Amino acid sequence: MSHGVLALGGAALCLSGSVWYVPAWADLRAGPDRPASRRLAAAAVLVLWTGALLATALLAWSGPRPALASAALAGPVAAGTALAARARAGRERREAAAGWRLLGAPTRARTPAGPGVSCWPGWWRGWVRPSPRERRRAARGRGRRHRRPGR
Repeated sequence: MSHGVLALGGAALCLSGSVWYVPAWADLRAGPDRPASRRLAAAAVLVLWTGALLATALLAWSGPRPALASAALAGPVAAGTALAARARAGRERREAAAGWRLLGAPTRARTPAGPGVSCWPGWWRGWVRPSPRERRRAARGRGRRHRRPGR
């Protein structure tokens, strides 16, 4: 396949990526109006899409090796920025929770550990821990109707 066809496909991909990079650009433009973790995540999105755009341009004019190098550089940089954004978001959540605890607000109930009921027929109950009877029944094979004939 020629480099022109690959570059055309890359350009189409970059144009369709506006669903991700336009809101990220808006988050960065908002500045301190958005949390720092959200701005870092938006920067990661923009770095990745800029790398894709640069790889497409290099593929169209230079060939595959510089395009591969630019994509290989953009990926780890974007991943590092995304990890920093995730760590920052966790820190922001902990700070907010500490602030609410100081104000005496009730704490939110955590999702119980272990298997929860989240699918049919118990989807309407939300994430609740199954009762011991339900766990025994699930361990036996869902009750009598699923047993082999003759038992």
